[in-house]
Amino acid sequence: MKLIIIFLLILVIACMYLYFDRKLSFSRQQYLLLSNQHKALREKYNSLNTSLTNISIRYLNNTTSNGVTLEGVLLMLSPLEKGPIINKITQKLQVGILEEAEVNNQIWYFVSLPLNTDFNSKGWLRKSDFSLLFSSSQDVMNR
Repeated sequence: MKLIIIFLLILVIACMYLYFDRKLSFSRQQYLLLSNQHKALREKYNSLNTSLTNISIRYLNNTTSNGVTLEGVLLMLSPLEKGPIINKITQKLQVGILEEAEVNNQIWYFVSLPLNTDFNSKGWLRKSDFSLLFSSSQDVMNR
């Protein structure tokens, strides 16, 4: 009887060892995978930061005061291609143009969206995000 109990105890201990060994092996694999993903993301982030070191912004005289956006354009926090996104304009929208700037040889407009709230209602759009730019409503009538 003692022999059976000892045998069962050894069997239970062996099963527990195998179970926890597999758990530990799985945890090591997960750690290595996450470690590699973290390293790749950190390298990608660092490469983005270094590409933004030489930014030249030249503010221009406003040539237009209004514009109609295209559908699906992104309102940016700053006039940068890979900058943070404030809002997504899902439909064509007439916006007020507050400022015009040339950033790295590309024209950007600082715009105000006609929203009922001041929350995320101002930001930067590229010139290519507009279907129509005009100075006044009279200009639209003439077109």
